[in-house]
Amino acid sequence: MKDTKVCPKCNNNSIITIGSHYTNPMIRIPFGILNSAIIKPYICSKCGYTEFYVDNQKDLEKLKTKYENKNLIN
Repeated sequence: MKDTKVCPKCNNNSIITIGSHYTNPMIRIPFGILNSAIIKPYICSKCGYTEFYVDNQKDLEKLKTKYENKNLIN
């Protein structure tokens, strides 16, 4: 959906994105004491299907370093 700009559920091509300048609705994943990656939602305006992506490649690499191959389920 991020790249195609088309909803995979209903084929609608009107996709809503919430930019990083709107910090309150963002989901964040921490990778340090004061650092976190912003998770950006892509929402279909017709059916509501939503996908989430980390758009910042540097943040994605930091998340990979911190969380990849770690068992986070208790």
